[in-house]
Amino acid sequence: MGNDIIAILLLSIVIARLSSFLLGKLRVPPIAAYMIVGILLGPSVLKLITVNDYPDILVTFSLLFLLFYAGLNVDFRGFRIYFKQALILTISGVSLTSIITLLILAYLGYSLYASLIVAISLSNTATEVVVIMLEQTGGIDDIFKRTLISASFFDDILAVMLMSIVKGGMLGSGSTALIEIMKFTASFAAIAALSLLIAKVLQRRIYTLVINWSYLVMLASILFFGFSYTFGLLGLGMTLGAYLAGLLISSLRLTHDPTLMYVVRIEELITRIGTILEFFIIPIFFVYVGIKVNIHLLFTPLTLILLTLAFIGKFVGSLIPTYFSSGARKAVLMGIAMNVRGSLEPALALLALEVGVISLELFNSVIMVSLITSLIIPVLFSNLRGRLSY
Repeated sequence: MGNDIIAILLLSIVIARLSSFLLGKLRVPPIAAYMIVGILLGPSVLKLITVNDYPDILVTFSLLFLLFYAGLNVDFRGFRIYFKQALILTISGVSLTSIITLLILAYLGYSLYASLIVAISLSNTATEVVVIMLEQTGGIDDIFKRTLISASFFDDILAVMLMSIVKGGMLGSGSTALIEIMKFTASFAAIAALSLLIAKVLQRRIYTLVINWSYLVMLASILFFGFSYTFGLLGLGMTLGAYLAGLLISSLRLTHDPTLMYVVRIEELITRIGTILEFFIIPIFFVYVGIKVNIHLLFTPLTLILLTLAFIGKFVGSLIPTYFSSGARKAVLMGIAMNVRGSLEPALALLALEVGVISLELFNSVIMVSLITSLIIPVLFSNLRGRLSY
């Protein structure tokens, strides 16, 4: 039985990686390609693989590594310059998307918690897809680029926190749930501040660790596994611990180092971890997400409604603040760019499905919105960039 599962995993990764390479020629993002492979191989189409072929521990570790890497990729250098505008973008886009989605789903008869999770999922902008999209497009000025990446980072923070709340089973009823969420938020803020303070106070000692490759790997391992364990033990969610560990290591790049050896080491670590994730961890997780999808529930009126709400909410919510600060052309580009989705909203939807907070129909609709936007938005952005030159 064990050998059969390993064989199935190996086959699915081979197919996923090959499909990603071929679809990449058509500018299909890797994550979207993996989910498509999962849908095709899963019970809905070819019936070659089921969710039971993927051990829970493997999926959990894949998710933790994914969030750790997401935290690593946040670059705080120059963050204060773009902080205000990026925060306004996030508040505007997330608020508008969440409110209209929440109201429509509530009107359609879905529960408050299910509607809230779907609304916040669809209000997310995928940092990893944004970075790839900007690299492929080229010719984007630095202020626009860093504001966009910073705003997507704030979106990710909200999604990761909600994932930890869902995973921790904090969505109870009435005032109990509210108290638990407030405790969670306060605990997260306190631990995050304490971690950054320790890193600041022990800066010299950490420096000696970072410039030595073996010590840096040891430090990263301790932070990743230690934070994941501690946050899980405290009921704050292992996922949040993994993400915060990545943020903490990323923040080490802020240390002044005339030789640049410090920053080079951190970048090398991020690159190597990214290679490991790309090699097999990301394919495993997103093929699994695709397997969970029921293709018969993808093309439904609910999917069309959520796709429309998600696009309008993020487009208008991002366009308005950008228009007043940078003009109409940049505002249109920002509204399009903030609509790109990727890894965290499928992950959040998957967690919510597995704990029974959202239905299979809602899960499928979220996956479909994520797939469509991750496929279309990069192409649309690239074409509009040439026409709306600024």
